[in-house]
Amino acid sequence: MNTRHEKPKPASGGGGQGTTDVQTTETAPSILPFSPRVKSQNRQRQAGPPELSSVDAERALLGAILLDGVTAFAHPAVCKLTAVDFQDPLHQVVFLEARKAARNGPVDLVILADDIVRSAGTFDDRRIREQADLPHLLDLVGACESVVNVGRYAERVRDWTRQREALVAISNLGANFGGDGRFEQALTETAERLTALHLETVGEVAYSSMDAIRAYFGNVTWAWPGWIPIGHLSMLCGPQGVGKSWLAARLIATLTGCIETWPDGEPFTGLPPDGNPCKVLLVETEEMRGVYAERLEAMKVAPHWVIFGPGDPTHVPDLMREADAIEQLARQEGAGAIVIDSLSGGHGMKEDGAEMRQLLKRYTGMAARLGIPIILVHHARKKGELEPVQMTLDRVRGSTTITQFCRSVVGLYRLGSIEDPVRVEIVKATFTAPPEPLGFSISSDGLTFGDPPEPERIETLEEKAADLLQALLADGPLSSTVLKDEANGAGMSWRTMQRAKDKLGIVVKRVEVEPRKYHWLWGLPEWRV
Repeated sequence: MNTRHEKPKPASGGGGQGTTDVQTTETAPSILPFSPRVKSQNRQRQAGPPELSSVDAERALLGAILLDGVTAFAHPAVCKLTAVDFQDPLHQVVFLEARKAARNGPVDLVILADDIVRSAGTFDDRRIREQADLPHLLDLVGACESVVNVGRYAERVRDWTRQREALVAISNLGANFGGDGRFEQALTETAERLTALHLETVGEVAYSSMDAIRAYFGNVTWAWPGWIPIGHLSMLCGPQGVGKSWLAARLIATLTGCIETWPDGEPFTGLPPDGNPCKVLLVETEEMRGVYAERLEAMKVAPHWVIFGPGDPTHVPDLMREADAIEQLARQEGAGAIVIDSLSGGHGMKEDGAEMRQLLKRYTGMAARLGIPIILVHHARKKGELEPVQMTLDRVRGSTTITQFCRSVVGLYRLGSIEDPVRVEIVKATFTAPPEPLGFSISSDGLTFGDPPEPERIETLEEKAADLLQALLADGPLSSTVLKDEANGAGMSWRTMQRAKDKLGIVVKRVEVEPRKYHWLWGLPEWRV
C-alpha cells in the first residue's frame, strides 16, 4: 500500500492553506479531497507543461482507462500512478473504482457509474455526489483521442504531481524560519525532496552490458571483404564521369550471384548467414534507370534479382520522406543489399547541415535493423587549383557530415584524361586495414579490372614555390616586392618562398635603382649583374 504525506486541501470557500501534513493512503476516503491549489491558475499554467493542462491530462487518461482498462492498467506508466496523482477529487474516485473494475476484465461504464455513485455518496464534497454519474463518464471517454497515447497521458499526470509536490515542499520551507535550527532542517529536507523528485522524473535508466552488445551486433561481417561491411553504410565517391555507377552496377552483379567474383578477384561466397546471393534494391535518383537496366542486362543479371523503387519507373524517390517506404520495400522483397545512386539526387538539403545528419542517421539505423549493406553513390566536390587529383575525405562533398556515418569510403579518380584507367582505393576504413587498391578501364564491353595506375605524386608547397620562382625568374631578376605580390596571388606564404629560394640557390643582391633608392633583386644562380 502506497503512503504519501500531502498538504490538505483548503476548507471550502476559504483562501488559506493549512500547514499540517496528514498521512493518507490510496484506498482511504480521506485522500480524495486532496487538491492543493496554487495561488492562482496563472501560476499553475506557467509552472506546467504546455501540451496538456493538469485537468486535461487527467481527463484524457481516465478516458483511455474507461475505453480499455485492461490495456491501460498494463502500461508501466499507468501502474506507477496512485489516486493522489490526480488533482481533481472526482478524478481520484473514478481512478480508484476503474482500477478495481479492470481487475475483473473490461470496464462496464454502467456498472462503474453505479459503483462511483455509491462510493461518492460517502463524501462531503457535493460536486462529487452530483457529477459521479454515467454522463460524466461518457464525457471523460470523449476527452481521450486514442488509447495508444495512454502512456503519454500518464506521464503528464505524473509530471503535474511532481510540480505540485515541489511547490508544496518550497512553501513548507518558508514556514520554518527561526533561530532554533528548524530552518536548516527544513532546508535539508526540501533539498532531499526536490532531488528525489528530479530523479523520479529521470526514471529508471536502462543500460547494456558488453555481453549484450556482443550478442546483438556480433562480429563484423563483409559482403565484399575489406571493402563493403554488412549492416553499415558504405560509399562510392568520385568526380563526375569517373565510373561510380559502372562500379555500383558491377557490385550488384556480384551480390546477385550473376558474376562469381568481386572486382579484386576475390570469390563471391554468398552473404551470411546462408551463403546465398541476394536481391538488391536499387534506389535510383538521377533518372538513369534505363541506363542501369542496360548495363545490368549486359552483365547477365536476371530482372528478378534487382528491384527498382520505390514507386513507378518515372518516380524520383525522396530519401528523407520515403525512408520508411524504402525500408519496408527492402523487407517486403527480402533484399540483401540497398544501392542508392546518388545520395545528392535524392534530397534538397544542405549537405553539411543538421538535416543531412538526420537523413544519414536514418539510413545508418536502417542498415543495422535490416542487417544488410547500404551502398551510397556520391559526388566529390570540385578540385581546387592547388589540390591533388587523388581522392581524400576532404574531397567528399559535405565531408564532415556525410563521411562520419560511412564505415567504408571508396574513392575513385583518374590521373589524366578520360581514356586513362580509374584508380579505386579505400580512403576510410573503420573495421580493418585498407585492402590493396585496384584499377579498371571502361570500354564498349564494360569494365575491365586490373592493377591500379600509379598514384599521383603530391607536390609539396616548397616544390610548388620552387616551380613558381623558376617560372618568374626565367626572363631575369625581379625585386622582392614583385615576388611577394606573385606569391600572395598564388596562395604561397613568403616563408615558403624563402625556403624555395635557399633550395634553388637563388642569388639575392641589393641594387641601387635610383639615387639613394635600393631594391633587393632575386635571380637564378646563373644571374650576373
